[in-house]
Amino acid sequence: MTEKFRFILIMLLLASIQACSDNPKNEEKGSEEQIGDTAVAEGNVPMFKSMEVPIMPDAMLDMYSPLGNENFKSGKVPFEFNIKNHPFGQNRPFMMSINGGEPIACAQAVFQREFNTGAYRIVAYLLDENGLALKEYGNFVDRDFTVGSSGPFPDAEEPGFILNLPVNGQLYQEGDSIIVDYLLLNGDFRSDGLKIQVEIAGASFESKDLNPIQVKQLKKGEYEAKVSLVKDNGEELPGIFSSYKRKIAVQ
Repeated sequence: MTEKFRFILIMLLLASIQACSDNPKNEEKGSEEQIGDTAVAEGNVPMFKSMEVPIMPDAMLDMYSPLGNENFKSGKVPFEFNIKNHPFGQNRPFMMSINGGEPIACAQAVFQREFNTGAYRIVAYLLDENGLALKEYGNFVDRDFTVGSSGPFPDAEEPGFILNLPVNGQLYQEGDSIIVDYLLLNGDFRSDGLKIQVEIAGASFESKDLNPIQVKQLKKGEYEAKVSLVKDNGEELPGIFSSYKRKIAVQ
């Protein structure tokens, strides 16, 4: 494992490892404060590159609870996962996103979490040793459930994605690569006419595969990275799983 990826994985753990235990606050996607990117006029032109990464098709993540579309009373909701053929533990957690919110690290397979009345979609996925999402069939699972008198989760079958990296608020040293890593849900880039679009420092990059994207040559400064799932004609898809923004800084 490289020192750069080790740092990313440590950041993930420190930021959220405790979040899978009892917590009265729901981690849901919300609006983020806008910040200005370091000007492109200063010669700050990033370079993008798609990364080839190993796969782990034998690693499996199963969810035993909640069941699909299960309804719970307001309060604690039980979660139970089963991990196979994967070195799961404190140093190799799985990640879980709630309603498109920033993923949290889970180092326990059985836990409870507080939820208010509402409709929820959980997306959980395994990581490789470098903190990148595993994307083969069986490496991840998604599940809808409701709490209280809420109706079902809307647009359950629409394409979307989860943004694994970068972590919001992450700091990089000048010369480091910023890794953009994502997991596609309910869709296929080519047959559905979709692509991922990364925008940062006034530049953009598009991809029609699941490989992580390296962003290089960013100068010192604060940035807002926007990652979106769009149609081939550039139209952004609707819904909370279609676009994410992350604040990062290069020191």
